[in-house]
Amino acid sequence: MMLWVLLSITAGICEEAVYRGYLQKQFMALTRNVPAGIILSALVFAGAHSYQGFGHAAVIGVLGALGGMLAYWCRSVRPGMIAHTLQDLLGGFLRH
Repeated sequence: MMLWVLLSITAGICEEAVYRGYLQKQFMALTRNVPAGIILSALVFAGAHSYQGFGHAAVIGVLGALGGMLAYWCRSVRPGMIAHTLQDLLGGFLRH
């Protein structure tokens, strides 16, 4: 269980930094369009989770888009890091 906690914290911090902190900003700059940047980043995020199956990847893509909107509105990835970590922790605890 401790390993799951560490994995959840690491995933929450690292994935939000990469997908919302870096890629989303790059896609927004490339397209000069905020919604497009959020959607493209969410699609890449979903693709990275496609090993979990299409249904799970689709849900994760929606969560990625919501995280993207949160990062844009808050001008920070920190709230998303916290939400992502808590969601992963809750999911792990409910499975055990």
